[in-house]
Parts: sequence; structure tokens; C-alpha cells
Amino acid sequence: MMGPAPDLSWNRRMPFKLLIADDHPMFRGALLHALADLLRDGCALEAASHSAMETVLACGDHGVDLVLLDLTMPGALGFSSLLWLRGEHPDIPVLVVSSNDHPRNVRRAQQFGAAGFVSKSAPADVLRDAVTRIMQGETAFVPHGPNVATTMLCLRRALPGSRRSSSAC
Repeated sequence: MMGPAPDLSWNRRMPFKLLIADDHPMFRGALLHALADLLRDGCALEAASHSAMETVLACGDHGVDLVLLDLTMPGALGFSSLLWLRGEHPDIPVLVVSSNDHPRNVRRAQQFGAAGFVSKSAPADVLRDAVTRIMQGETAFVPHGPNVATTMLCLRRALPGSRRSSSAC
């Protein structure tokens, strides 16, 4: 069941530029299809490797507003691409889109500065909502799949003032 329509007022203010960094062409196409409504007045750039992502971002005239980042692609090791993005382009929010939705990875993505995390097994409306929330200046850590309950527990425990996280995290 679909929720209420997302607030797209941020999208009406200016063209939206997205960089999809994922090594699977079919998945990049699926992401583009899922985000077609949000990108109606904007554009999407694609990178199939860490070095391709670096090249796209080195061309400053692209003005990327958001990076959708797969953690496992050529030239990346673990969270290296996320850490590089946070160091070199701290003003560009990063939404991690990964099939590895283990609670530890979701928490680490959050700790390393990602604006959000969406599992590759999540429905398209969850992705659209996460992108909308991030572009409105919020965060969007949306666990999905077999690790949802553990992920939610770990994220709650990772908040300031909460108890130490469990060993599952």
C-alpha cells in the first residue's frame, strides 16, 4: 500500500542532479525508473566504479545534489567510497543503496556521514521517500529485509544518551 504523496516542493525550486554510483547497469536503470517523477526537471549521472564517480565529481560544473552509492563496486573497499565522498565533497549528501543491509553496515554508514541507507530489497516508494527526505535536509535510514528488527534496535541504541549497542550491532 502506498502512503501519502511525498512533498516535492523542494524539487520545484531548482533542477535536481543525481549521481548514481553502482556497478550494475540494470540496477542503475531500475533506480532511474523508480526516481523518474523526482527527476522530471533534473538529470541523473551514472558511474560504474569509484574512479568513474571521482571523475564525474571532479567536473564541478555538474553540481550534483545527491549521490546514491553502492558500497561494493570496482575501486571501493568496504566504506572507502563513502569516506572519500565525505572527505572530498562534504556538502553533497550520500544515500547508501546496498544489498548488504546488516545492522552493523547501516550503523556504520550513519557513523561515517551518510545521509541515509536504503536496502536494495526495499520497494521503490521507500527509495523515493528517502530521496525526498534527504533533499529536504533530513536523514533517511530505512532498513528493509531480514535484518529490519535488529537494525531498528541498533539505530535506536546508537542515538546519543542511549544504552550501549548489542553484540549483534
